[in-house]
Amino acid sequence: GNSFFKPYANHLEDLALEAGIEDHNATVVFRGGDNGRPINFWNDSNSAEHQQIQSALDQGNIDFFGMTSGFDLDNTDDPLVGHRACIEYALQNNPSITIFIAIPTIDFPEDWNQRAEDNGFNSIQELYEYYVNEIIHQKMINQLRAEFPLTNIFTIPTGWATINLAQMNQENL
Repeated sequence: GNSFFKPYANHLEDLALEAGIEDHNATVVFRGGDNGRPINFWNDSNSAEHQQIQSALDQGNIDFFGMTSGFDLDNTDDPLVGHRACIEYALQNNPSITIFIAIPTIDFPEDWNQRAEDNGFNSIQELYEYYVNEIIHQKMINQLRAEFPLTNIFTIPTGWATINLAQMNQENL
């Protein structure tokens, strides 16, 4: 994943231990910005990161595979090609794998109010709610679930944490 995904991924091991999950191990692969989107990992097949992802999946016995929600907006024919390719590959040696997709916050908090207004919303909360439900769930998750009906696919809207913490900070909480 990218920088929005990394802080959560880096702590999955600790959370698994706290939850009492024994023999847990994780492989975290990170690249910044758009390079952390599934399509960019997939297309960069000669990179060490791509090889690391495939190697982990090739070993089998993977319970969960997580990706960021960033998709290829430039590919109007198939913006989900990266997610689909990763899921198809993961299923080859991990037929019972569960897929999660993290939904990061909206970039550049200093521009949130203007960005919300520019998109016809009264607040960043309203814009993010729309982004999570109408963009990611309706246009991405529902399509992937239809294409992979036997695979559990869920989202983690991590951006809510950022938005809520920013609001608390503004309210001196």
